[in-house]
Amino acid sequence: MHDHQTHTVYTRERWSDDWTEREYLYADTVRFACSPDMGSASLVYEYGEKVRPDEKTFQVFAKLDVLEHYVKIEIDQPDDDAGDPVDALVWHGVIVEPTDMPLGVIDETPSGVQSFVAVGLEYLLDRKVIDTSVVEGFGGDDVLHRAIGFNLGGGNPRDATFAANRSADPGAAGNAYIFASELEGAEPWRVNDILDYLLTHHAPVDRDDDPPIRWRVDAFSQWLDLEWYVPSVQVHGRTVKQILDTLVNRTRLFGYRVSVTDDDEVWLSVFTFNATDIDTPSGKTINSNVDAIDWDFSAEPRVKGTAIIKQSAAHVHQVVVARGERRTTTATLSAAFYDGDYVADWTDDAETAYLAGATETVGYDGLELPDQQAENRRVRQGPALRRVYRNFRVPASWWGYYPTEQPLCPDAGGKAMAVWRGGVRMLDHVPLLEGHDYKGNAIDSGTVESSLPDGSELRPLRPFAVIQTPGADELHYEFVDRLQASPDFGTWSDALPREWNMRFDVYREGIGFTLSVQGSQQQHAIASADFTAADTADGEDWDGELDWKNTKATVALECDAFAEVKWPAGKSDNSREIVKTMIVRVPGARLDYVMPGTVVGLDDAGALITSTGGYVRDDRERLRDIARMAYEWYNTERRALTVTIATIECAKTVGQLIETIGTGPNVETVNTVITSIDFDLKAGSHTVKTAFAELDAGGFA
Repeated sequence: MHDHQTHTVYTRERWSDDWTEREYLYADTVRFACSPDMGSASLVYEYGEKVRPDEKTFQVFAKLDVLEHYVKIEIDQPDDDAGDPVDALVWHGVIVEPTDMPLGVIDETPSGVQSFVAVGLEYLLDRKVIDTSVVEGFGGDDVLHRAIGFNLGGGNPRDATFAANRSADPGAAGNAYIFASELEGAEPWRVNDILDYLLTHHAPVDRDDDPPIRWRVDAFSQWLDLEWYVPSVQVHGRTVKQILDTLVNRTRLFGYRVSVTDDDEVWLSVFTFNATDIDTPSGKTINSNVDAIDWDFSAEPRVKGTAIIKQSAAHVHQVVVARGERRTTTATLSAAFYDGDYVADWTDDAETAYLAGATETVGYDGLELPDQQAENRRVRQGPALRRVYRNFRVPASWWGYYPTEQPLCPDAGGKAMAVWRGGVRMLDHVPLLEGHDYKGNAIDSGTVESSLPDGSELRPLRPFAVIQTPGADELHYEFVDRLQASPDFGTWSDALPREWNMRFDVYREGIGFTLSVQGSQQQHAIASADFTAADTADGEDWDGELDWKNTKATVALECDAFAEVKWPAGKSDNSREIVKTMIVRVPGARLDYVMPGTVVGLDDAGALITSTGGYVRDDRERLRDIARMAYEWYNTERRALTVTIATIECAKTVGQLIETIGTGPNVETVNTVITSIDFDLKAGSHTVKTAFAELDAGGFA
């Protein structure tokens, strides 16, 4: 039997401002919980012709229709030791699942029992899908009908490269930052900025598209401790709760809980899991949990059964690796060094057949000269010979060293990391931006300059190639897809437009590229040192001009190592025989290296512009902070605590850090946060739980 004096239940329609007390709707259980879990409650109601415990006559009680109503449960607390009243514990949620158990009809009055399942208000955040964005407009805030990824530039579905896109000032509606109108000069989103934006612009709404209740970040909580973390994350099609759970994550030593104020505002309160302040490698400080307590329940006579203190080695890891995307190296491939970075990717037989053209086919000798030339072109363009003088690949002897003896993938000490030729992939872009000057030591010194006008979109360069051409001197180069001048001139100033060009493409699989001659010339226009005309007709149809061996191709290679940081950096000082390593995935974190001597452009005279190399994108500082945070979680031994007390009196709060339990010689360190408090209102008891193992180590940005 329920004791109505222990609690009171109220319901409210989602579009109403008034609470209705449900005198005979009882709560069996109530659960307070923090992220990523949701609170819950189970309720029961008897309908039909009944005599209630506080009445003496029969009355008819109809069924309740409260599906998707808000519900408020007040759990009464006894007076304190001084006799002063203590505020009731209040739980808020939404009724999502009613069940009816009919017991028959008496005198045409149906009777039975209804039960209801309610979930915490976090449920509403999990129903709110993010499919729009608020951006700076000319006349104020504009709403885009797609969700832009945070710190992902244009935020398109395939964007994975970090690029700040937050406004410098808050938007017109509310005080939250929004997306910048221009990427040039945009600020990076911090996690606390994202929380503010989501609750301001993507709060749950009612059937009239209005927010029935106001959501806000609890400014008195530890949400500003989230300033250290600058993530990049896609959000389109995901719910608000999914994003919150992704960013306010225990592997970052953070959690949050939801509560309701007296003014019916829903507050999201952030707390930390660490017992002491933590200094990150980048110089930031994560404050310890501001609500830490010691709890001595050893003399508590109302403890039911035995308190369970669980210690497990399963969650403890001595090393944490924060791992991003695979590393890339941008380099210039050339055939001029040693055996060359690239070689011909066709057979000797194919080249022999190409040189012969159509001269050995029946009837060739009887054709007119123009027809002979046409036949030669047709044969050489066929699929069997198409690779000749067009396809080039890295030789089988190549194993990851550049011809300058520089390692393709250097470790932190500059030594070569292993590169497996069969696993290296060429990218369809290089991590260099259009309109930026990378010459000399600009990358390594951080002095790369942009010639783009304000507001221009930052676009990565495609892989490109240059080829040596006749010019003012023998070191004159041109871009293969922008050949400028004909060789038929007396001086450089008399040059005529060239009537053919080339297309440069990298292999989709393997390491190689193609140079496809387009226009009036044949493919062997770039084989001046290899091609010999088969006959007079063939000779008159060709001007041997360029040599493919004088091509330099700047490409980006995806290496076999990842952008990653280990913490601690050296050997673990752990005395255990087995050292366990936790891998924390950080999508979008990159380490993009440019090899010394890489061609990054041409000057006005056709001379090569090269870079002395360096890291054009280095997210290791961010990875180091993340590894440090995760290490604090995974390397700290904690004890999971479960205590059931035979009273509904409870002064504990979800999110509190219990540092120790016991007293004197029996004191034990637990260092865990209260993650749930479960009330059994029928039994008149509550259970406090802390946890350390219910983690998702991946799946966050």
